[in-house]
Amino acid sequence: MKVYQVIITINENGKEFQKTIEIQADNTVELSQKFKALESLSKHLNHDDLIDTVDLIAEKPQLISIIKELIAETENLNELQIGLKAPFMIKRVINALKE
Repeated sequence: MKVYQVIITINENGKEFQKTIEIQADNTVELSQKFKALESLSKHLNHDDLIDTVDLIAEKPQLISIIKELIAETENLNELQIGLKAPFMIKRVINALKE
């Protein structure tokens, strides 16, 4: 895994600001994918939700795998079947949040 230093230049109201951030990626393709993912989140979430989402994932990264598993497990179920599984699904998420 490489660490890429990215320098962002912002021009606003005649002033220029620079911010340097470090992003870990295996290669420039992965780096580009990470930027696209951030861009997508930024387009679909308001500021507070974006910040909260990133904070939650940083604090509880295990939630990602749990949510992926829950989506896969319920993909082919109807609403009744999902409703019956819901208490167990919620318990898995709550347990992950408590860790």
